[in-house]
Amino acid sequence: ATLRNDAARQAAEAAAKAAAEAAAKAAAEAKKNAANGGSGTTPAPQVSSGNFTRPAAGRISSGYGGRGGGFHYGVDIAQAGTVPIVAAADGQVYVSHYSPSYGNVVYILHNINGQMYTTVYAHMQSSSVGVGTTVTKGQKIGIMGNTGDSHGQHLHFELYRGQWSFHGAINPNGIVPL
Repeated sequence: ATLRNDAARQAAEAAAKAAAEAAAKAAAEAKKNAANGGSGTTPAPQVSSGNFTRPAAGRISSGYGGRGGGFHYGVDIAQAGTVPIVAAADGQVYVSHYSPSYGNVVYILHNINGQMYTTVYAHMQSSSVGVGTTVTKGQKIGIMGNTGDSHGQHLHFELYRGQWSFHGAINPNGIVPL
């Protein structure tokens, strides 16, 4: 009976220790998630085959086209937490600055099969690339944010055939995997 009681006591102690370790790990993860906006760090999207890849993980919160009586010239991708933004294709950064409307914004020129495209990444919390930086498809260029004329954390992504021109964006659906 004493051996059985000792074995039961040791099993109970081991279970209590495992439960305490799991609780400590969960508390540490919750603290980390709270510091990152509630959902931790989101991995960058997998680089897809083809000319373009998705620029950020998250849900499409607003598509290209009519919106609220106006026109939305991009696609909004929203996700809580620390969300990396990646270059949608190989190219060169030709704008990286703060704009009152776009907040922290990066424009990248791409030459794909002899056709020039421009991608725009707006409302970033921060950018990690400067003007003249050569980037590769899937390379991290910044962190999703809520800067400029923005309502909630998201990436506003635009695509242009040729160089950027005011209200000249094209629908990225079918060109960029969103």
